[in-house]
Amino acid sequence: VTDYFEWQAAGFALVPGGRGSMHRSERRLEAVYFGYDARRFYLRLDPAPDPRGVPEKGAVTVQFVSPLERRLRIRRDPSGQWRCTWAESVAAPPPAFAADRVLELAIPLEDLGIDRTRELRFFVTVSDDGRELERLPESDFLVVGIDPTGLDHQEWIV
Repeated sequence: VTDYFEWQAAGFALVPGGRGSMHRSERRLEAVYFGYDARRFYLRLDPAPDPRGVPEKGAVTVQFVSPLERRLRIRRDPSGQWRCTWAESVAAPPPAFAADRVLELAIPLEDLGIDRTRELRFFVTVSDDGRELERLPESDFLVVGIDPTGLDHQEWIV
């Protein structure tokens, strides 16, 4: 699904917690990585290894709150394959999605209401049978400044 170099320059959020093994065993997500290009917002979710990761009948939800309110739900179908769908009726098709050790999404910026420089605000939850088990960040939002037209003026490395 992915390799180390694909996400090396991405923004990220690590799931907070204590340093002891008990705290680590309670985590459902280990990290969230994000980035964008001129057309898509990319998101990588790293669940904790089974069995402490996403419960078999659980779901990962990405809740976008700004500039548009949108919610993506990622869960396993009856055959055990991961599926990604918009949680509410959205005219757009589900984003490109891949799942293996990690969950990766490529969401068109227009589906998130981004057509110029904007701040994208979102959070991620893991739930089991509708009961929230974990939220990242615990309170507030992850905020990503997106400038799809100014990519040529940003820093780059050869």
